[in-house]
Amino acid sequence: MNLVATPPPRATCLPAMALSCFVAAALLVASPARADVTAAEATQQIAEIAAWDVTMQLTACPEPDGGDDAGADASCALGGVREIATGPVMISPDNTAEAIFDWSYAQQLSGDSSYLQNVAGAFGFLDANPQWEQGSAYPGSYICGWVLRAVVEYEAVSGDVSHHAFGQTCALEIETSAPGLATSGQLIDVGSAAWGASGLWIWGDANADAEAESDAASIGGAVKAWIEQGPATNLPMQSWAFTGGAAFHGVVGSYMKANPSELQAWVTTYAPMLGGWIDESTPAVPGGTTDWRNAYNAWNMAAHYAAAHALGAEAGATDESIARDILGRLVAQEMPGTGAIPGSQQRPSTETQSWITAYMLYFGLQEVVDEGMADGGSPVRAGGGGCSCTVVQDGSSRGTSVATLAAGLLVALLLAARRGRAPSTSGVDGRPRRFRRAGALRAS
Repeated sequence: MNLVATPPPRATCLPAMALSCFVAAALLVASPARADVTAAEATQQIAEIAAWDVTMQLTACPEPDGGDDAGADASCALGGVREIATGPVMISPDNTAEAIFDWSYAQQLSGDSSYLQNVAGAFGFLDANPQWEQGSAYPGSYICGWVLRAVVEYEAVSGDVSHHAFGQTCALEIETSAPGLATSGQLIDVGSAAWGASGLWIWGDANADAEAESDAASIGGAVKAWIEQGPATNLPMQSWAFTGGAAFHGVVGSYMKANPSELQAWVTTYAPMLGGWIDESTPAVPGGTTDWRNAYNAWNMAAHYAAAHALGAEAGATDESIARDILGRLVAQEMPGTGAIPGSQQRPSTETQSWITAYMLYFGLQEVVDEGMADGGSPVRAGGGGCSCTVVQDGSSRGTSVATLAAGLLVALLLAARRGRAPSTSGVDGRPRRFRRAGALRAS
């Protein structure tokens, strides 16, 4: 069964076209939104997500017969983190590594070490389930990109290096598998390689490992070549849970780290071809829990934040604005009290997904908090907050104010002015978008 779906096209207008085109574009991109997320609001939401992640962690595996061997079955994914809050219990390594990062980052912000037991359980699951060894069922480079980030963040906040060897194993996996993925020509592979490459650079930088940095840059160089072969098609492409923004983000976080003299010119050339907010105002085909448009939007957000950092405050203002707009639209979909979001605006707020929520935290909320710290502000607030939006019957938060439509119009104008082209067709490579489905562990 082919799970790959083509989302509705983005709104794109040429700068010279009539105002009516821009108004139509604004209405198309208008979606749940809120004002710019502040550092204090982002910090509170990160704390909520960390607490919610605890509820997603498998802490018991009861036997159907109620026997004394509960949890002894090999299929018991004890310590692993669920993918979706409702429905079948699906556990996989990337969800689990993402939660370790979430818990560790939350501890960094608040000093709260109460999640250490959860972290220990999650590492126990990862140690027992190195699923990149299962071949095509899982993209090792993608999983290990998350594992390296989790280990680096955990070591920094806790001082505990007992899981360092596990991280080193993942670094080797990326060095071994990512080069082939980067040259396959398929976004599902190239995106995994890019994420692994930037994770490998983070690992090398944290551990003064020049060889890891060199390998990361080499992998990133291959991803860069893929982008340059057809940027107008490859950068806005959507396939599996990736957009071409994942490749762009990976190049900036790996190859460009070793070749900073190329950074500004390269980003100036290719950032205008990145996708923006992908419309979620109509149901996806097919829909259901495989409607992952929030994941697509998160990758585009990550890419625009990377471009903004590369270009600086003035030249990167357009990318900063697009990234913040996407973040606001994602945050507006949070399930109250949990900070978590579903796969898209069209999915019920109770169908929150851990991996997409982690994307929002890592690619967006962390950016806002870190920027607040860099500006000398405190990310911690005493209380209050929440989305100042209208709550509709399905439980999702939808802002429909004039400010929302104005924000949509602004982003449409920015994107149109930078692109001046028709949208390209989404990439379909014939493989499942969340190919973890073939190998994800189901808890009994």
